[in-house]
Amino acid sequence: MKKRLLAFLNSRDEIEAHDDAALRRSSGSTSISELSGRGPVRLGGIVATVTESTPEESPSLWIELSDGSGVVRICWLGRRKIRGIHPGRQLEVEGMVSYKRGRPTLFNPTYTLIDSDRER
Repeated sequence: MKKRLLAFLNSRDEIEAHDDAALRRSSGSTSISELSGRGPVRLGGIVATVTESTPEESPSLWIELSDGSGVVRICWLGRRKIRGIHPGRQLEVEGMVSYKRGRPTLFNPTYTLIDSDRER
């Protein structure tokens, strides 16, 4: 409960600065700062932001995932919401990293909700 409350109170910079090295080590994930080039990756971190498309746009859900070493953008096309994905939630994703406007981005990765946070 305290962790979820802090996620709402923390600024984006505080969430990005959150050191989540233990999550990366335990899950076998790659550190976001170690990403180089295109290819398959497994990343773990904390959802820093969630952006839903408007009704006038094609459905898409964008998040920024932070692991303390960097931030990666993730997009699920065809979705406006995914139950359980909200700021402060720990998550692991697996997919192909590409670069959009010079930023590491994953499209439609598989995901696993890590913590036992209750769904909203």
